Amino acid sequence: MRIAATFVRAKNRIMNARLIRCNVLAVVVMLFGICDVTTAELSGTTTQFQNQSRMVERTIASRFESLPMRMIGRVRGGRLEDFGVVFLLEVNVVPMANLSPFRQPYSETEIKNLNKKKQLGIEQLEEIGLDLLKNAAGSLDAIAANENIALVIALFHFTWEDTTKLPSQLVLQAQRKILLDYAAGRISEFELRRELKVRRF
Repeated sequence: MRIAATFVRAKNRIMNARLIRCNVLAVVVMLFGICDVTTAELSGTTTQFQNQSRMVERTIASRFESLPMRMIGRVRGGRLEDFGVVFLLEVNVVPMANLSPFRQPYSETEIKNLNKKKQLGIEQLEEIGLDLLKNAAGSLDAIAANENIALVIALFHFTWEDTTKLPSQLVLQAQRKILLDYAAGRISEFELRRELKVRRF
């Protein structure tokens, strides 16, 4: 009797252990199933954003192909949580030959004229940047309307330049909804510029 009872208890323990393992396995499978679905959803959103971001990058780059000012390197787009999208690029608003054995130092007059040309070029670049923001808003429906789109433009300068009144960065930022409202004619250009944030550093 004691042997039989011991055998029954041992069998029950084995059955309980198997049941626990089965339950744990079921929970793990369920969790992995949920993770797979979530990952698939995130992957789809991420892919959509990546495709749209690359398209905006190409649009920005192509804009400078027909301009006197030159973009240096590639445009880089990135997503910032709780903010929106930022596009980074570097621009030389007035391309000139650098100093070399074949290019003697510029005169003081030439350097002063370059400074004035760059100040005007940066004003023009600000208008171009605003236009690029408006175009980007219509292409980036992978982000919410209340998120921001920003351009961070590094301004290239030679070490020998007179950089008086010349910033090293131009930053333009606006909420995507504001840009879409302007494109649709729901707000005026005055209202757009009131909401637009422009910073020079």
